[in-house]
Amino acid sequence: MFETKTVKLAVSCIVLLPLTICYGYVECDIKPPETSPSHFYGHANTAMSNELGKYKATQYECMQLCRKDARCLAFTYAADTQECATFDRDSVTGPEHMETVSGVWFYDMRRKRKDFTRNYLGACQAKNKCVNGGLCVNDCSELVYTCVCPTDFYGKFCENEFIHDYEFKSNTVGMSSASNTAFTYKNKHYLVIGGYRYDGACGTPIYRYNNANKLYEHYQDLTGASDVQKVENFTINGQLYILFVADSRIVYVYTFNSLTGFFEQHQAMTTQGACDASYLELTTNHYLLVTNGTSYEVNSTVYRWNFTSNLFVEYAQLPSHGSLSGKIFSVDGIMYAAIANVNGTAAAALEVWKIKENFKTDFHNRFDEWTGENVDTSSVVKIDFELGFGDWTQEDYDDFDWTRNYGQTPSRTSNTGPLNGHSGYTADYYVYIETSDNIYFSTGMSARLKSPVIPKWQHVSLSFFYHMYGATIGTLNVYRTSNLEEELLWTRSGNQGDSWRNAVVQFEKTDDEDNYIVFEGIKGSDFTGDIAIDDIQFGCSRPNEMEPFWTIGIETFTNEGDTYLVAVNPLECAHAIIVYRWDKLSEEFKIHQRIPVEHCPTRSTIFKVGGQVFMIITTSRTESRDVDEDSELYTTSSPIFKLEGSMFVNYGAIPSHECYDNITFFERDGEYFLGQSNKRNANGSTTNPNFNIYQWV
Repeated sequence: MFETKTVKLAVSCIVLLPLTICYGYVECDIKPPETSPSHFYGHANTAMSNELGKYKATQYECMQLCRKDARCLAFTYAADTQECATFDRDSVTGPEHMETVSGVWFYDMRRKRKDFTRNYLGACQAKNKCVNGGLCVNDCSELVYTCVCPTDFYGKFCENEFIHDYEFKSNTVGMSSASNTAFTYKNKHYLVIGGYRYDGACGTPIYRYNNANKLYEHYQDLTGASDVQKVENFTINGQLYILFVADSRIVYVYTFNSLTGFFEQHQAMTTQGACDASYLELTTNHYLLVTNGTSYEVNSTVYRWNFTSNLFVEYAQLPSHGSLSGKIFSVDGIMYAAIANVNGTAAAALEVWKIKENFKTDFHNRFDEWTGENVDTSSVVKIDFELGFGDWTQEDYDDFDWTRNYGQTPSRTSNTGPLNGHSGYTADYYVYIETSDNIYFSTGMSARLKSPVIPKWQHVSLSFFYHMYGATIGTLNVYRTSNLEEELLWTRSGNQGDSWRNAVVQFEKTDDEDNYIVFEGIKGSDFTGDIAIDDIQFGCSRPNEMEPFWTIGIETFTNEGDTYLVAVNPLECAHAIIVYRWDKLSEEFKIHQRIPVEHCPTRSTIFKVGGQVFMIITTSRTESRDVDEDSELYTTSSPIFKLEGSMFVNYGAIPSHECYDNITFFERDGEYFLGQSNKRNANGSTTNPNFNIYQWV
């Protein structure tokens, strides 16, 4: 059974990015003996008791099994039966366990002869260059071992001490990108830059790192993955996969073909307008959350990996309302999905679903057994004008009324008024002031639309969309009014361009009187002055509420046993980064911290390095207005915050040019880097933007 819960916005393993080593064991390729310079020198007719493990394998494979296990100091091999055994002692440390057995060869892993190669030796037992207390772990890299560094050190041999700063390292010029990922696979370092072009004409290049010149070089183009909004990589059963959210409709999964040496398409999943995806490995299962955001009333989908077909198959549908971002994660072994809703009929902009399995029922039964615990709808007042004016009223003492309409206004051919409602659909209703009749309506006349009574809140957050396009646009005012007073909250005048824009206004209401919101449209000097509004909503903005409007970015992380969720809310560049902390008693996220930022935020990246936790916020613009080629508008900074205790504090910033998706944090040969996609160049154009790499030192 699935349980849905709308959360009110009220071993001994060493992790080495990107591989996990448990007792020194890592996945390695087994090279055939004819390609290896290994030579075997051992004791004939000799065995040992108390083995670590027994295997059916070739002699070379047995040697590799021993080399991959940091505990293994020796192995035996019987050619007749192709049986081998591994041991945590050798002829030096455990001679008392050795015995004579015909047909069995005993091999030490320690260096005893000059012509023992490192393919045969356990490099950590032989010789290594780890310094500053670095722990040597045998692996299958080109160095054949890895130094696991103490908290304060980094580098291939732990030779560097962290100062926790960034340095510009390199850039790649030539394409607009919104997302990227970097990883190491089969001892090769790859960088994938998701090609982003509004016309879908841009593919996605893959670069491979050249250790000789220390640069990423072009390796392959993925022509099918264009207009990429999200890139993520993961491994399942040792096989690498790259996920692309592309073309706003299709989610592609690519994998590496060991025979050809190139990445090939493995699966294509048609969606209902995918905008984001998130991967989760939980116990033995692998999940994808794909959020659909091109329509306000389309579900988002959870997929689960099918080990028979080696494909992701649909697993669950989650209600969503124009979701631009989502995150699938776990708390105490239970899976949750956070959905960021832009609009629609959702009571909350951010919902968290709890997903509980009943393995005795099939998917459809589990789906039917969902129960939702929605946010109290009284906490949000909304009007989208689809069913009329609702409880909103035209004031009696103004000069004329607001007009409800869908499609374009009558004067649209004269370059005024919207083409459609805010959603973009032809049948989407909105309201506007019609300014064509100069006989009855003169310059300065007004139309006023009044809301129902605002609930008994002290702090109120108002969000709405407005369209002010035309040569003679007048003024749009928003007031808080009561029986005793009227307060101007927001105002705009003049031509604002041919697009719907969003505004967010926060204010405090008076406690003693009924309070209302009034939208006042004032006619300009001529008929090209149509002003429209749509999708109005307001709610309580108290710090203990978890209902941010228009959440477009979600990230989760854990620290010192606590789970956190970071929500990015970009409306009118409203400086709204909200950090929530999971309350284990109530099983809810509760607001923990609000963080102001200077520019319009888009996404957050949490990375842990050198024992510290950092957060970087990507930003797209200096303010929420539309100008195609404006270097000042798109020249922003992406702020960095450091977690001190449980609170983030300002730490620095990285320059950016419409940086939309998460900045990638990755490791390469013991060093750490940030990969930054930019949609524009320094001049505000989408021609030849930079992809930047910064090193964290």
